[in-house]
Amino acid sequence: FLLPLGLGLIAGVLLSTKLLEKAMRRFPGPTYFAIIGFVLGSILEILRELPHTPAGWEIPACILTLAVGAAGVWLYSRNAE
Repeated sequence: FLLPLGLGLIAGVLLSTKLLEKAMRRFPGPTYFAIIGFVLGSILEILRELPHTPAGWEIPACILTLAVGAAGVWLYSRNAE
């Protein structure tokens, strides 16, 4: 059971990586927007699973990690040019 599952997982990761690599070379803007759309769309699913009353530290922690991640992407893209 685990061998076919592992082989399928590895094949899926390799194929999707190659597909994304080609898409990034040929259509960088739309590919970035598609990835951002997947990430933003998944936020709704994550929010549905959260308890209705978050602890006092969770919202500031989310805002902080969002800011750190956005800054990291900005710095990385600035250095890549």
